[in-house]
Amino acid sequence: MNREKIEYKIRKSIGRERAVNVTLSGSSDTVSLIPLSLFNGILLAASEVSFRLDGYMVIPLDRIERAQVNKDTGYNEILKKERVLEDINPPKLDMTSISSVCGYFLRSRECVSLDVDGGFMVGRVTEIKKKGIKFKPFEAPGKWGKSVKVRFEDIRDVTFGDMYTRVYAKYTGK
Repeated sequence: MNREKIEYKIRKSIGRERAVNVTLSGSSDTVSLIPLSLFNGILLAASEVSFRLDGYMVIPLDRIERAQVNKDTGYNEILKKERVLEDINPPKLDMTSISSVCGYFLRSRECVSLDVDGGFMVGRVTEIKKKGIKFKPFEAPGKWGKSVKVRFEDIRDVTFGDMYTRVYAKYTGK
């Protein structure tokens, strides 16, 4: 699916309270997202799993391979009736670039999940560089790993506020 078509489908869904099923590059899995904003080629979306809000995702648009608007009116009606949409309250992120998004997480010290070319990590952004970030991953059981450099261009998505990341963060020994 070309980028223009993906962007059109996502933009069409912003503010319309309906889910979009998205497939990210390098994955065959589909995630259900409620698009909140799209700026400078960066999508901010609420993640929805089984009619429950499960955090937020920031995704560079060029990392989305496919987007399909969920036109099932019953499904979208259930989202409304279960008040999933009422729980959406993301932080104010500077969506100018992935660097500025990562800057928010550096300042807030909030744990995030990074899906990057070559893997998946949970941890904290510890430094912003010209071409990427330093990221301190958390490894089970309760230990911080060594900081790693992550290039901005390698970031597929940043997930935060979700159950997986929140539970991991509980055991980081802040």
